Amino acid sequence: MMADALLTALRPWPLKVVLDYVLAGRRSRVPLLGGWLESHSPGRMQVLYGACATTLLIALATGILTYFFTRTMGNLGQQFVFQLRSRLFAHLQRLSLRFHDRQHIGDLTTRFTSDINAIQDVLANGSILLVSNACLLTAMLVMMFWLDWRFALAALSVAPLLFWTVLRYTGRIKTAARLARKSDGILVSVAQEKLSSIRIVQGLAQEQQQDDRFQAQSEYSLQAYLTGVR
Repeated sequence: MMADALLTALRPWPLKVVLDYVLAGRRSRVPLLGGWLESHSPGRMQVLYGACATTLLIALATGILTYFFTRTMGNLGQQFVFQLRSRLFAHLQRLSLRFHDRQHIGDLTTRFTSDINAIQDVLANGSILLVSNACLLTAMLVMMFWLDWRFALAALSVAPLLFWTVLRYTGRIKTAARLARKSDGILVSVAQEKLSSIRIVQGLAQEQQQDDRFQAQSEYSLQAYLTGVR
């Protein structure tokens, strides 16, 4: 991920060489290449072809790196979820009967399926976004301060406002997400309980009452998710 972020930060530099050296005919302030171009003075077409080849190589290398670390994190996420689900099932079997009397089967089933799948998504995708973007941001900051530290500070002047906004809404987003996940568990529990006792429901002609109960819980779950979306 670090190598991919470094190559991504280097993507604009071949174009800068073309704009400075080939089109404008002036010295190009490019890391590692500026001094070499000034001392050797290659032809403009050679520099143009070299910039094109470098752009293709950077794109190819970033594609290969992205494939390998995405595949690696996907494998790690699958292995982690496999072990987590097995340990969770073993742990639930050994909890007291008092615990199971208080819990809904549908809610526990939701923990085994959608909740653990969400953890897998965080490991396989969220970690990639977090680490790769953090490395890319670091590389961009280094480049910015190397080019012009005054302009870099001016560009980063809005960062405190962005961080304050993120911190302000993070807590509210967590609360809304927990409420939505909990409402999902209750909804699955309602469906599981009524379908497992379908003979009693039909025998007592309770279909409409159970429809109304499920509809009410569905609307509660919908509002919880809409709050998270907002």
